[in-house]
Order: sequence, then C-alpha cells, then structure tokens
Amino acid sequence: MSDEAMYKIPTIDLSAKSLLRISQLGFFLCFTFWFSEGVESNSDYVFPAMFAISGFALFLSVPNSRMGVTLGIPALMVVMGLATGENEVLIWAIFMMIMFGPIAYMPALASGDSTLDLEDDARVMRLGIVWLAFTLLMVFMMSSLVQAATEGEWKEEDFDESEYTMSIDSTQQTIAQVGLAVGVIGVLVFIITALVGTEI
Repeated sequence: MSDEAMYKIPTIDLSAKSLLRISQLGFFLCFTFWFSEGVESNSDYVFPAMFAISGFALFLSVPNSRMGVTLGIPALMVVMGLATGENEVLIWAIFMMIMFGPIAYMPALASGDSTLDLEDDARVMRLGIVWLAFTLLMVFMMSSLVQAATEGEWKEEDFDESEYTMSIDSTQQTIAQVGLAVGVIGVLVFIITALVGTEI
C-alpha cells in the first residue's frame, strides 16, 4: 500500500504558491455559487457539488485530483447530457475540459509542484502551452467583449433561444476596450517572448 496521504493541509500565507491555491479554490467556489442559483430539484445540485468537491480536492492536494478534475467534470457533463437528452451538453463538455484542465494544472506548473515530476524546462514549456490554450478559450468564450468594445452593444441568447440586445454606455465601452487591449497585448507578448526565447 502507498504511504501517500489522502490530503495535505496547505500553508496559507502571502507566498505566490499559497495565493495561487486560494485563487484556484475561489474559481471553483464561484462556479459552485453560480450553478447553485435557481436550483429546482435534487439533480440540480450535482454540478454545484461537483465544483465544490473539485475545488477542495485541488486545494487539499488529493492524489490524482488534477486529472480527476480535468476528465471528471466533462465526463459527468456527458453522462448528465445523455441522461437528460440534452445533446448540446456534449459540446460544452469539450469546452469544460479545455477550461478546467488548465485551471487544475496551471498553479502546480507555475509553482513547480514536485508531484508533476517534470524538469524545469519541460514544466515551463507545458505551462506556456496550457496558459495559451486557456487564454484563447477565454477570448473565444468572451467574444461579446469585442462587440462591446467596438460597437457598445452585443446580442445574447436566452435559454429559450430568443435573442436580445445588450448595450453599455461610453464609460463601460471604454473599460471594455481597455480589457480587450490588455488581453490581446498579453497574448502577443507571450507569443513574441516564446518565439524570441527571452523573458520580460
């Protein structure tokens, strides 16, 4: 039998590693809160419970929790989609894997977690790939930000597939433009530094 502990109580301080863990937990707790709003039946608690368990499993360094989160959340979505006949959930499961996988692995890759058993060069390279994939996914999922920044309005679709238009004032549009610029600059800086091989 392995002597590896089932969990580890993390040290909470102002170090980068600790703040990364807290941020990671906060991300999953936000999803727990969002998915728990408006629950109407017991089955609606499946996803909030899943996000809460995932967040605390990562926070407490439960063995294989990163792989479990990366594959477990999409797998559960597929099962729920097949059970309820909502086939569009299968497509969202792919997005969830691309989104939650990087969130599960980035703190460990950034802090050089020994459980990854990676050399520094390989760790940094994988961190870059994971970060870029996550960033591009966020840009794609937040595509309405482009319309908000350029036009001051964008279209959304409700659960009943009815479209409606959202609009913002000039101040909010300026904030959206700044946010879009920061996102684009961040991706460009990452790509340039990766190609040139220098650090900023």
